Amino acid sequence: MIVSSSSSGTEVDIVIETPDQRVVALEIKIAASVGSSDFKHLAWFRDQLGDRFIKGAVLYTGARVLPFGDRLGAVPLFGIMQRTGSCYTCGSCGANTGCG
Repeated sequence: MIVSSSSSGTEVDIVIETPDQRVVALEIKIAASVGSSDFKHLAWFRDQLGDRFIKGAVLYTGARVLPFGDRLGAVPLFGIMQRTGSCYTCGSCGANTGCG
């Protein structure tokens, strides 16, 4: 996991940088709903990076993909990870990512 933070304490949980230096940023929230306050760090990061910022998303336990403004949105974490019994598997390839 990569964490990006500023001297003011603003942080983003995961930052993915492409070879051409464009950026996707992710926040992870273990909550069934999201609100505008959940996007404040992503919005700050977007504003700092300008055109280098491709997309920012909050991964959450809700069920719907939700837009939250310019290049920001909420994405269901369980749309990526599917629970099978007591284990989570990748929704794309089916690989086991952990049991518990």
